[in-house]
Amino acid sequence: MNRKANTFLILSPIVLLLLTKLGIYLSCDIYPKSISWIFAFGFYYFFIAMIWFVADKKIKISFKEQFKHNYSPLPKFKLLILGIVLPALLPLAVFIQHSDQVDFIFFIYILIFSIINAPIEEIFWRGLLCNLPFNKWGVIVYSSTLFGFSHYFLWGYWFEKPMIIIPTVISTVIMGILWMWFLKNDKRIKYPIISHIVVDILNLSVPIFSGTITFSF
Repeated sequence: MNRKANTFLILSPIVLLLLTKLGIYLSCDIYPKSISWIFAFGFYYFFIAMIWFVADKKIKISFKEQFKHNYSPLPKFKLLILGIVLPALLPLAVFIQHSDQVDFIFFIYILIFSIINAPIEEIFWRGLLCNLPFNKWGVIVYSSTLFGFSHYFLWGYWFEKPMIIIPTVISTVIMGILWMWFLKNDKRIKYPIISHIVVDILNLSVPIFSGTITFSF
């Protein structure tokens, strides 16, 4: 890729975060806190789609290429356990501790949210950024650091207690490292998407952002 394409890839997550932040300010000014996150996520997904559109049309990184690989054969055991199973189970303890605080109907919302959110985030934070013009570990560190930071920069407004953001950022950086490490070795984004869906379900994402539950640490 040429210099412009490389610059675009490097700056794309920063541009995404800044544009989405503007969308968040707009959403929070117009809508109550309990539902403003829905419109904020709409901005987030829209800007991801726009960045992918530019990548597809201008620097010839195909969106469809992300899904051309099949699930079989299964990934190597080490890749599967460390890159897919481990990050999926990181929030399990929090889920077990707090799941009884959430009405059943919210688990339906969580499932819907997870099925939408995980593929969109993965095709950007892993699928697009795996093309960054760095070496393997440079790609992993750069993308996962910004991925973790995005959970503070974009979504901290909806956390009822500030302390929740610390384990959230740390855990999402770790997840980003493991998912990108898997993708750089296996090339199949479908597996990180599945792992990410499980993470979103266990994290009780919708109740957290809507203020339905408050975590205590």
